[in-house]
Amino acid sequence: MLDKLKFILVMAVFGTVGLFVRNIDLEPGEISFYRCVIAMVVITTIVLVRRRGDWRIPLHGQWLLILVSGLVLGLNWMFLFAAYKYTTISNGILCYYMAPIFVLILSPLVLKEKIPLRKYFFVLTALVGMGFLVGANLRQVGGRHLIGLGFGILSAVFYAGLILLVKKIKNIPSLESTMFQFISAVVTMFPYIFMTYGIRAFHMNMRSTVFLLLLGLLHTGICYIFYFGLLQKLKSDVIAIYCYMDPIVSILLSIILLGDRLNLPQIIGGVLILGSTLLSEISGESPALEKAETDK
Repeated sequence: MLDKLKFILVMAVFGTVGLFVRNIDLEPGEISFYRCVIAMVVITTIVLVRRRGDWRIPLHGQWLLILVSGLVLGLNWMFLFAAYKYTTISNGILCYYMAPIFVLILSPLVLKEKIPLRKYFFVLTALVGMGFLVGANLRQVGGRHLIGLGFGILSAVFYAGLILLVKKIKNIPSLESTMFQFISAVVTMFPYIFMTYGIRAFHMNMRSTVFLLLLGLLHTGICYIFYFGLLQKLKSDVIAIYCYMDPIVSILLSIILLGDRLNLPQIIGGVLILGSTLLSEISGESPALEKAETDK
């Protein structure tokens, strides 16, 4: 029971990411990059302490997969943070949770996996839910929010790509694999960030600095340590259900603290998206549950 409570708490903290991003005075790409930098330092330190300073971690010829997955991880966060900047946190997180559906669609092509026919019903249901969400924003608020929805869907696509890439990485412990992904994300994103924005982190105001440090240290450092450990202790169906504390907390906080409002079509769309992805994951083995340590 204690492990379940810990996991719920971790997922609740993950649900505050949108609020933190909203309070950081940087562009989404910059936030993603600096989060990767902080996470790289934290996770690398943890790995070295556990391995007693031993850097000898064989990559088994999978360095290219790790390099690409690190870049995809950074882009995944960048588009998610852009969604939070352009539209409501509720819209952004609901789009993001389309990722398991994209995994279902792409798995037969990328992984040559056979997907049970019943799961295509969940795909259709989620797409109908996204239609409700887009339609509601089109009628109510228009342009800027639709751009945000587009960024949210892109973040889900890149997250789905990350899941599929990680599934191909074999014989490397999860924490070590994640460390290399963060290193890769920092290395591959640095030229773009430097040439586009320069190094602006040192010129942020105090509020942005505090929120950025917490985003890296709390959400991607401390919570990751608990998250990795709990993944090994809890059953997959329990993890699948409790993971949905993330969007629930995100939506509730955006309503309570930011004054966001959901109309009926948005509520219907959200229920269809989250319901279909949840049922898809607990109805059998789900790609989204395997090595999903970099999804938050």
